[in-house]
Amino acid sequence: MNRLFFLCLALASGAAQAQTFGQWFYGNTEFRSNAAWVLGRSMQGGIDTLTADCSPQGAMFTFEPMQSLPTDQEGDVFFNFPGKSLRMRAQFETAVAEPGWTGPLTAELAEQLSRHSSVTVAAPHNGLTEFRLRGSRAMLSNVLAECGPGQLPAAQARLSRDFVFGKIAQACKGSYAPDPGAVVESDLDGDGAFDYIIHWGMIQCTAPSYVGMRRGAGFCGAAMCTSDVWTSSTFTPSGFAQGILNVGLEVWPDGGPYPMRSTALRQTCPNGTCIENWGWTGTKFAPVE
Repeated sequence: MNRLFFLCLALASGAAQAQTFGQWFYGNTEFRSNAAWVLGRSMQGGIDTLTADCSPQGAMFTFEPMQSLPTDQEGDVFFNFPGKSLRMRAQFETAVAEPGWTGPLTAELAEQLSRHSSVTVAAPHNGLTEFRLRGSRAMLSNVLAECGPGQLPAAQARLSRDFVFGKIAQACKGSYAPDPGAVVESDLDGDGAFDYIIHWGMIQCTAPSYVGMRRGAGFCGAAMCTSDVWTSSTFTPSGFAQGILNVGLEVWPDGGPYPMRSTALRQTCPNGTCIENWGWTGTKFAPVE
């Protein structure tokens, strides 16, 4: 969409502005055909645009900040909904009529945009922009009906519940029985996306073919078990979790001083028990003195 057109449309009058911001539209623009779009305000007071249209790879989103970038680059765009955050890999292109961050409009992203009343979008170097989502379901349905949802390339796989439970199934050679709370989902590294903790001491391997100590899938000793921490900001499908040996590992509530606190048994600790707070260094968790 032509940014000058939208600026004029949005600023024509107070009444028109109230009707335009947060209302999804569908149609043709100067540079796009059969597109859906909505205007939003950035934290810096700018007017940004979120667009959905078709490509040979299926539906795509484009987040167009008023503040453009000087060079092409790749990065993560976060869509923050109430209680859920999606991280989408995107490309910023400058040599196009409407520079912005473009990535696949997956079925999951389209569903979240359709069911919520607002979303806050964050992209590298662009801060936060809030978009209201009135009429999003109908407008996005028009785009999806034309070309179907976009697909994430295999190389862009991200940390998910399916991946984590797949790791448990792999360790247990198939079936397993988790206790309530065996897998914890929380944003631990502060990137706006969910991270995961597997408490192996709360998992029982049940596959007939499994050989070994069924409790903990081999991650438990006589007194303590390992908790595996998977963080979204460092995740690669071929990477490894950070293991923390403990008799108890809890996540601080939102706003707590540290992401996690653990209890461990060691002869070097007072009364044989150590309580450690864990802080995020940017690449891993480390005890905080």
